[in-house]
Amino acid sequence: MKLGLGCGVLGVMLLAACGGTDSASDRSEGSCRGGAAHPVPAQRVVKAFRANGFAVRASVTDQDCARSIAYIVNNRGEKKDGTVSCWVSPHAIYKPVLDLNLHPPAYSPIAGGRKAELSISNVECVLHATDTNPEAQVKRFALAAHQIAFA
Repeated sequence: MKLGLGCGVLGVMLLAACGGTDSASDRSEGSCRGGAAHPVPAQRVVKAFRANGFAVRASVTDQDCARSIAYIVNNRGEKKDGTVSCWVSPHAIYKPVLDLNLHPPAYSPIAGGRKAELSISNVECVLHATDTNPEAQVKRFALAAHQIAFA
């Protein structure tokens, strides 16, 4: 079953990664667990997106962090080419095959516009493209997704 991306992704991942609990003790705003992430390390995600023109970084102190997540990879503050957000779990929670959706539905009227999303093993990412050349941004996102999956 494909989990939904968007505003509720962190809560969904907390449920999946923490055995169905989403209590305050499972969340610590701004504090990811860090450490090893398998089978896809956070550095592979960063390298793939940077190779395709997205200025992303991996963080364990991002505002979207939670203890059930190893790293947040995003381009917070560098969004001229769209907003990329990835959640890298310490272990697999998805199928070990690339699930790439280049035309997902809008999840809310606030977060409308062109999107793309991917999941594979322990990685989930979403692109919210800007209005400036969104198809090129989606194409670069897709290239990064394949580099993550087939590196």
